[in-house]
Amino acid sequence: MDVNIAFLNAPLDKPVPIRCPPGYEKPGHVVRLRKALYGFKEAPRAWNITLHNELVHRGFTRHAQEHCAYMHKADNILLVVFIGDILIVSEQEGVTWFKQ
Repeated sequence: MDVNIAFLNAPLDKPVPIRCPPGYEKPGHVVRLRKALYGFKEAPRAWNITLHNELVHRGFTRHAQEHCAYMHKADNILLVVFIGDILIVSEQEGVTWFKQ
């Protein structure tokens, strides 16, 4: 399963000031980003924290040695996470439940 625009869904710990893009109505102003952008050094960590919190909220536990692996014991679902890709190992009902 591919998570579309994974990094763009992750809130940052603190707002990051950036210059406004060309064509912005008020030149010279600075805006503060509240969510990560691709290329930010904080983006992978912010995404990992966001995904971890969501998975824990849904009943998954992180493997003690392999932090990219999560298990949902009640529904017998194993997830392996690599950045914005998630491998789902389960019977069809578990896959369908997770994708909802």
